[in-house]
Amino acid sequence: MHTLHNFPAANLNRDDTGAPKTQYFGGFERARISSQCQKYAWRRAWNEKKLPLPQDFDTLGIRTRELPAMVIERLRKKGLEDEELLATISDKLTIFGKSDEKAGKKGKKEKKNGTKPAIPRTQQILFYSPNEIDAIADSIYHYIQENGCDAETFQTLSQKALSAVYNQLKIMPMSLDVSLFGRMTTDNSMRTVESAIQVAHALSTNALLPESDFFVAVDDMTLARKETGTGMLMHFDFNSSCYYSYASINLDQWAENLAIGREEDVNAIIRDVLPSVLQTIALINPTGKQNSFAANTAPSTILVEVIDNNIPVSYANAFVQPVQPTMTDDICKESEAALLSFVEKTREQYSPLLGGKRFLLSMQDEPVLPADTKQCTSFPELLQAVSQAI
Repeated sequence: MHTLHNFPAANLNRDDTGAPKTQYFGGFERARISSQCQKYAWRRAWNEKKLPLPQDFDTLGIRTRELPAMVIERLRKKGLEDEELLATISDKLTIFGKSDEKAGKKGKKEKKNGTKPAIPRTQQILFYSPNEIDAIADSIYHYIQENGCDAETFQTLSQKALSAVYNQLKIMPMSLDVSLFGRMTTDNSMRTVESAIQVAHALSTNALLPESDFFVAVDDMTLARKETGTGMLMHFDFNSSCYYSYASINLDQWAENLAIGREEDVNAIIRDVLPSVLQTIALINPTGKQNSFAANTAPSTILVEVIDNNIPVSYANAFVQPVQPTMTDDICKESEAALLSFVEKTREQYSPLLGGKRFLLSMQDEPVLPADTKQCTSFPELLQAVSQAI
């Protein structure tokens, strides 16, 4: 999926100084939106139900280090009341997500430091499906009930023994976001999930022209007394750029992830949910400084390719030379012309390796279409065409 997205004044993704993120590309400084920023905005939109998802994926994943507290809460609801045992379980869960060797080193380090955080946290931040958190709590509860564990006995359990307690995690179904974005873990009890989506850092098709906004805030009480002066003086950086964004979904990998623990036709699931994913990628903007800028625009160009093999191709090199608007053609039109021309040249050079179908939604009049490209007149038509093509 390739999009061209022109924003007015905005600071969508900030660096450590508060300025919009940048990069050098083709020898020119460009505006940039990180892939992490984009993916976070998409996940947040799903969690806040800004865009609908199929009912089967109404429950989404949780990325957190606070697994111990979440499991303890579930154990209390099951009736486990031994506070000493609960504290021991919480302490044991802080090494969840680590291999046996790394867990041992972490334990020695904590004993040396002699400090514990106010909220028990795992060393590794992990992405859980809600049913996986339930399964961890269920497994621990059943183990305690069957073995009559007290705090002292549970404390002696090795990481390997604990992994055996909740080894069913490897065969549990994943939530939509975990199956799509993947996760990495070194814990033997959990399954590492290969990401099905690759997301590029969005870069501006134009050379960067940074600007700075100086502003003041008036103190209403001072103003009421007709005193001069202001309550605050500040400034922050912003820019206005047209971004090329690119994401690639490996449908085979996604199907493999979804197939774990499910009996349903995973290809049918993908056809059902893919339009929602594409809508999110196209329409959900990062939230940085949006209350100040309200840079809520839609893409001017969306190109979706369904390629016959697993060779994803970015067309970022269409913008090695920065795009310049002219007296007659704006930056959106010039960017689209550069993109579509580059697509056609790439297709010609590498055919049939990059064969497949392409679907274009454009706000420009009479765009020059690459071969094997269908122009759609609306976003719903594009989504329907892509679903049928897979």
